[in-house]
Amino acid sequence: MLARGTIAKISLGLSVNLVFIGALCAQTTQPVAAPDAVVPELSATPAVPAVTAGAPGTEEVPNARYSFVGTVNGSGVNVRSGPAESYYPTAQLNKGDRVVVVGSKFDWLKIVPPKGSLSYISKKFVRQEPGSNVGVVTGTNVRILAGSTMNQLKVQEQLKLNTDDKVTIIGDAEEFFKIAPPEGAYLYVHKKFVDPVRQATAQETEPPAAPAVSHGTTGITPLIRPLTGDAAAGGPWGDTPELVPTVPATPGQEAALPPIGKASAELAKLNADYDAVLKQPIGERPLGELRQSFEALAAREDAAISVRRAADRRAAAIKVLEGQQAELTTARKNATDFRAKQADYENQRRQIETRIKQTGVTVYTAVGQLDTSSIQQGGQALYRLVDPSDGQTVVYIRTSDPAQTTMIGKYVGVRGEVVSDQQLSVKVISPMVMEAVDSSRVMRPGGSTALYYPASAMKGRSEEVQGTTQPAAPAK
Repeated sequence: MLARGTIAKISLGLSVNLVFIGALCAQTTQPVAAPDAVVPELSATPAVPAVTAGAPGTEEVPNARYSFVGTVNGSGVNVRSGPAESYYPTAQLNKGDRVVVVGSKFDWLKIVPPKGSLSYISKKFVRQEPGSNVGVVTGTNVRILAGSTMNQLKVQEQLKLNTDDKVTIIGDAEEFFKIAPPEGAYLYVHKKFVDPVRQATAQETEPPAAPAVSHGTTGITPLIRPLTGDAAAGGPWGDTPELVPTVPATPGQEAALPPIGKASAELAKLNADYDAVLKQPIGERPLGELRQSFEALAAREDAAISVRRAADRRAAAIKVLEGQQAELTTARKNATDFRAKQADYENQRRQIETRIKQTGVTVYTAVGQLDTSSIQQGGQALYRLVDPSDGQTVVYIRTSDPAQTTMIGKYVGVRGEVVSDQQLSVKVISPMVMEAVDSSRVMRPGGSTALYYPASAMKGRSEEVQGTTQPAAPAK
């Protein structure tokens, strides 16, 4: 006959395998990628989260009949916001840290948030009681989001609260409050990093009452009694095979993992390629080919649905990156074109200045004969530059400088800012410079040119002034 211990081990192994197969068949919520499809869990640097555009739905992972206390067997083990590697990490645990497991989904254990964990709630749905850290929910179906001490992400929904539910406020994050994870908020850790210790007490399955916000690696710290008697022999697991990870039969023996298919292996390779691509400069990433590979995998009918959906999510994330890459490429091209045009304009300006110096042309804002005007503005009389041939006004002049007013009747050139007077519907210059010019040399080499000039200056012109600023039109 087989020894009683041997029979118990065989029964336990059969129970675990049957429950694992049953969970695969009965899955009705969003599938997740197999753990071999992403970067290793023990990496000290958290993996790039696949959630980049909006929050995924709440993972409906039911609590098991029994819960247990487990001890972490690795260092830098990521606690995640959902039951897959694609969910962002919220904290890290080290070897010897204890966790309280209340449920499982495939290879992922649903755990009570470790000490130091936090959640987020929108401020617009919370009323903080005066003089306390208690917040009262003021809406229905208010989303509670998983927070992280490792990044600023706040997209994964943990549960929903309703009017008059209370939360413990532990901090502020712009439009959100940081809160202690309320009852019903859970996180996840991969089962290969947790060794079962004993069945958990009711108190241990409750979230920490008032966790302090920390930014390092934290672990759950309930009072754990050492294994004795039946507990040391694995007694508590007889009624809860659904929570028992695949544990080595003897110390040091590696846990047996289900074999991965070709699709899972391909997903793992593509995810490794994805991580390598993210390390390249944004404008040089070969995203299109990588996205097509993920899309092809998502369309394979022979792949497990969890693999196909993980590939589809990754392809969607790459589409977002492609959009950002296209925007960057366009911005860089526009900047290059602008610099090229700016260089061209600067070159033209230098050429014009050189030609002006070569021809000896003096540039004014306006030229004409200074004359009086009947128009007044603010009690001050305006002057005007006119065409001496017919008395037509070229532009109006505002000045109180005696040296300038003594030049009435002379042909002058002025420099100054041109202002359009809305009330008078005329253009007015307040001259910074006014000096006499030779009217016969206006718009001719060696003479002068201007933006505003009399029509008569162009009559009888025998030679074109090359390289000067061409006036818009003679004033009427």
